[in-house]
Amino acid sequence: MRNAPARIALALLLTGIIALPATAYVYPLDSTEIRDAYFIAQRNDEQTAEFFLPYSHSLPMPNKGPHVAVISVATPFSQIVEQGGRAGYHPQDLEEQFLGKPMEILVRVQIEFTPSYPAPSATGKTLSVQPLPDLWNDLKIQLRQGEAIPSKARHTYLVYSDAAPNVFGLAGVILEEAYDPGKIASEPATVVVDTRDGQHVETTFNLAALR
Repeated sequence: MRNAPARIALALLLTGIIALPATAYVYPLDSTEIRDAYFIAQRNDEQTAEFFLPYSHSLPMPNKGPHVAVISVATPFSQIVEQGGRAGYHPQDLEEQFLGKPMEILVRVQIEFTPSYPAPSATGKTLSVQPLPDLWNDLKIQLRQGEAIPSKARHTYLVYSDAAPNVFGLAGVILEEAYDPGKIASEPATVVVDTRDGQHVETTFNLAALR
Protein backbone atom coordinates (compact mmCIF):
# COMPACT_ATOMS: atom_id res chain seq x y z
CA MET A 1 0.00 0.00 0.00
CA ARG A 2 3.05 2.25 -0.07
CA ASN A 3 2.03 3.43 -3.58
CA ALA A 4 -1.58 4.25 -2.61
CA PRO A 5 -0.95 8.02 -2.19
CA ALA A 6 0.67 8.11 -5.61
CA ARG A 7 -2.28 6.25 -7.14
CA ILE A 8 -4.72 8.62 -5.43
CA ALA A 9 -2.77 11.64 -6.63
CA LEU A 10 -2.73 10.26 -10.18
CA ALA A 11 -6.46 9.60 -10.05
CA LEU A 12 -7.13 13.14 -8.86
CA LEU A 13 -4.90 14.52 -11.59
CA LEU A 14 -6.70 12.52 -14.27
CA THR A 15 -10.05 13.60 -12.87
CA GLY A 16 -8.95 17.18 -13.01
CA ILE A 17 -7.82 16.81 -16.62
CA ILE A 18 -11.08 15.18 -17.65
CA ALA A 19 -13.08 17.89 -15.89
CA LEU A 20 -11.36 20.70 -17.75
CA PRO A 21 -13.76 22.55 -20.05
CA ALA A 22 -13.27 22.32 -23.81
CA THR A 23 -11.24 25.12 -25.35
CA ALA A 24 -13.66 27.86 -26.30
CA TYR A 25 -13.72 30.89 -28.54
CA VAL A 26 -11.71 33.70 -26.96
CA TYR A 27 -10.75 37.20 -28.06
CA PRO A 28 -8.30 38.87 -28.17
CA LEU A 29 -5.72 36.19 -28.91
CA ASP A 30 -2.33 36.06 -27.23
CA SER A 31 1.01 34.93 -28.67
CA THR A 32 0.55 31.31 -27.56
CA GLU A 33 -2.85 30.99 -29.25
CA ILE A 34 -1.51 32.50 -32.48
CA ARG A 35 1.31 29.96 -32.50
CA ASP A 36 -1.18 27.16 -31.76
CA ALA A 37 -3.17 28.25 -34.82
CA TYR A 38 0.00 28.25 -36.92
CA PHE A 39 0.93 24.69 -35.98
CA ILE A 40 -2.62 23.42 -36.64
CA ALA A 41 -2.37 24.95 -40.11
CA GLN A 42 1.10 23.60 -40.78
CA ARG A 43 0.04 20.01 -40.10
CA ASN A 44 -2.05 20.22 -43.28
CA ASP A 45 -3.45 16.75 -42.65
CA GLU A 46 -6.64 15.06 -41.49
CA GLN A 47 -6.43 16.77 -38.10
CA THR A 48 -6.31 20.16 -39.79
CA ALA A 49 -9.36 19.22 -41.87
CA GLU A 50 -11.16 17.96 -38.77
CA PHE A 51 -10.42 21.24 -37.01
CA PHE A 52 -12.46 23.13 -39.60
CA LEU A 53 -15.45 20.72 -39.71
CA PRO A 54 -17.53 22.26 -36.87
CA TYR A 55 -17.10 25.75 -38.32
CA SER A 56 -19.17 24.94 -41.41
CA HIS A 57 -22.68 23.47 -41.83
CA SER A 58 -24.09 22.18 -45.14
CA LEU A 59 -27.81 22.56 -45.79
CA PRO A 60 -30.28 20.72 -48.04
CA MET A 61 -31.50 21.90 -51.42
CA PRO A 62 -34.91 23.66 -51.38
CA ASN A 63 -37.71 22.82 -53.79
CA LYS A 64 -37.17 26.16 -55.53
CA GLY A 65 -35.39 29.46 -55.13
CA PRO A 66 -31.80 30.09 -54.09
CA HIS A 67 -29.98 27.25 -52.36
CA VAL A 68 -28.53 28.33 -49.01
CA ALA A 69 -25.89 25.63 -49.41
CA VAL A 70 -23.33 26.30 -46.67
CA ILE A 71 -23.27 28.51 -43.59
CA SER A 72 -19.95 28.93 -41.83
CA VAL A 73 -18.47 31.00 -39.03
CA ALA A 74 -14.84 32.12 -38.85
CA THR A 75 -13.53 33.08 -35.42
CA PRO A 76 -10.30 35.06 -35.07
CA PHE A 77 -8.49 31.81 -34.19
CA SER A 78 -9.81 29.89 -37.21
CA GLN A 79 -8.96 32.81 -39.51
CA ILE A 80 -5.35 32.61 -38.32
CA VAL A 81 -5.38 28.87 -39.01
CA GLU A 82 -6.56 29.69 -42.55
CA GLN A 83 -3.80 32.25 -42.96
CA GLY A 84 -1.11 30.07 -41.36
CA GLY A 85 -1.55 27.37 -43.97
CA ARG A 86 -0.27 29.59 -46.75
CA ALA A 87 3.18 28.92 -48.15
CA GLY A 88 6.04 30.88 -46.65
CA TYR A 89 4.32 31.85 -43.40
CA HIS A 90 6.16 31.57 -40.09
CA PRO A 91 4.84 32.00 -36.51
CA GLN A 92 6.48 35.41 -36.18
CA ASP A 93 4.77 36.53 -39.39
CA LEU A 94 1.38 35.73 -37.90
CA GLU A 95 2.23 37.39 -34.59
CA GLU A 96 3.28 40.54 -36.42
CA GLN A 97 0.10 40.47 -38.49
CA PHE A 98 -2.42 39.65 -35.75
CA LEU A 99 -1.06 40.14 -32.22
CA GLY A 100 -2.77 43.13 -30.64
CA LYS A 101 -4.60 43.94 -33.90
CA PRO A 102 -8.39 44.21 -34.13
CA MET A 103 -10.13 41.24 -35.74
CA GLU A 104 -13.68 40.26 -36.58
CA ILE A 105 -15.94 37.23 -36.48
CA LEU A 106 -17.09 36.40 -39.99
CA VAL A 107 -20.34 34.71 -40.98
CA ARG A 108 -20.28 33.34 -44.53
CA VAL A 109 -23.40 32.20 -46.37
CA GLN A 110 -22.78 30.36 -49.64
CA ILE A 111 -25.67 30.70 -52.07
CA GLU A 112 -25.82 28.33 -55.04
CA PHE A 113 -27.89 29.26 -58.05
CA THR A 114 -30.67 26.87 -59.10
CA PRO A 115 -32.86 26.45 -62.20
CA SER A 116 -35.40 28.81 -60.56
CA TYR A 117 -32.94 31.37 -59.11
CA PRO A 118 -32.15 33.72 -60.64
CA ALA A 119 -35.07 33.51 -63.03
CA PRO A 120 -33.96 32.08 -66.41
CA SER A 121 -33.67 34.50 -69.29
CA ALA A 122 -35.62 34.16 -72.52
CA THR A 123 -32.86 31.89 -73.81
CA GLY A 124 -33.34 29.51 -70.87
CA LYS A 125 -29.85 30.22 -69.60
CA THR A 126 -29.70 31.49 -66.04
CA LEU A 127 -27.81 34.79 -65.98
CA SER A 128 -27.01 34.50 -69.70
CA VAL A 129 -27.75 38.17 -70.29
CA GLN A 130 -29.03 39.29 -66.89
CA PRO A 131 -27.06 41.15 -64.23
CA LEU A 132 -26.30 39.53 -60.87
CA PRO A 133 -29.42 39.61 -58.66
CA ASP A 134 -29.52 41.93 -55.66
CA LEU A 135 -28.76 39.19 -53.17
CA TRP A 136 -28.48 41.48 -50.14
CA ASN A 137 -32.11 42.45 -50.73
CA ASP A 138 -33.23 38.94 -51.65
CA LEU A 139 -31.74 37.46 -48.46
CA LYS A 140 -31.63 38.65 -44.88
CA ILE A 141 -28.79 37.31 -42.71
CA GLN A 142 -28.73 37.60 -38.93
CA LEU A 143 -26.37 36.39 -36.22
CA ARG A 144 -28.32 35.92 -33.00
CA GLN A 145 -27.49 35.29 -29.36
CA GLY A 146 -30.92 35.94 -27.96
CA GLU A 147 -31.08 39.20 -29.92
CA ALA A 148 -29.72 39.99 -33.36
CA ILE A 149 -26.13 41.28 -33.30
CA PRO A 150 -25.47 44.20 -35.67
CA SER A 151 -22.82 43.59 -38.31
CA LYS A 152 -19.94 45.97 -39.04
CA ALA A 153 -19.44 45.27 -42.74
CA ARG A 154 -20.47 42.98 -45.55
CA HIS A 155 -18.72 41.54 -48.59
CA THR A 156 -19.71 39.54 -51.66
CA TYR A 157 -17.53 36.89 -53.34
CA LEU A 158 -18.41 35.19 -56.61
CA VAL A 159 -18.23 31.40 -56.93
CA TYR A 160 -17.41 29.91 -60.34
CA SER A 161 -17.78 26.38 -61.62
CA ASP A 162 -17.45 24.60 -64.96
CA ALA A 163 -20.83 23.01 -64.21
CA ALA A 164 -22.61 26.35 -63.68
CA PRO A 165 -25.87 26.66 -65.70
CA ASN A 166 -24.91 29.96 -67.36
CA VAL A 167 -22.50 31.30 -69.93
CA PHE A 168 -20.34 33.05 -67.33
CA GLY A 169 -19.57 29.92 -65.29
CA LEU A 170 -21.05 31.67 -62.26
CA ALA A 171 -22.39 29.06 -59.83
CA GLY A 172 -23.29 31.28 -56.88
CA VAL A 173 -21.96 33.75 -54.35
CA ILE A 174 -20.66 33.89 -50.80
CA LEU A 175 -22.22 36.61 -48.69
CA GLU A 176 -20.00 37.55 -45.75
CA GLU A 177 -21.01 39.58 -42.69
CA ALA A 178 -18.36 40.86 -40.27
CA TYR A 179 -19.07 41.27 -36.54
CA ASP A 180 -17.31 42.80 -33.55
CA PRO A 181 -16.01 39.90 -31.37
CA GLY A 182 -16.43 42.10 -28.30
CA LYS A 183 -20.20 41.86 -28.77
CA ILE A 184 -20.28 38.06 -29.08
CA ALA A 185 -20.18 35.72 -26.10
CA SER A 186 -18.55 32.28 -25.92
CA GLU A 187 -21.90 30.50 -26.11
CA PRO A 188 -24.22 29.16 -28.84
CA ALA A 189 -24.86 31.59 -31.69
CA THR A 190 -27.46 31.06 -34.39
CA VAL A 191 -27.20 32.21 -38.00
CA VAL A 192 -30.61 32.88 -39.53
CA VAL A 193 -31.18 33.33 -43.27
CA ASP A 194 -34.56 34.43 -44.65
CA THR A 195 -35.15 34.66 -48.39
CA ARG A 196 -37.58 36.80 -50.29
CA ASP A 197 -39.39 33.66 -51.54
CA GLY A 198 -40.20 32.55 -47.98
CA GLN A 199 -37.37 30.20 -47.09
CA HIS A 200 -36.27 30.28 -43.44
CA VAL A 201 -32.93 28.62 -42.74
CA GLU A 202 -31.06 28.59 -39.45
CA THR A 203 -28.17 26.74 -37.90
CA THR A 204 -26.41 27.05 -34.56
CA PHE A 205 -22.69 27.10 -33.76
CA ASN A 206 -21.61 26.45 -30.18
CA LEU A 207 -18.85 29.01 -29.72
CA ALA A 208 -18.09 27.47 -26.33
CA ALA A 209 -16.82 24.42 -28.26
CA LEU A 210 -14.94 26.34 -30.99
CA ARG A 211 -11.68 28.23 -30.73
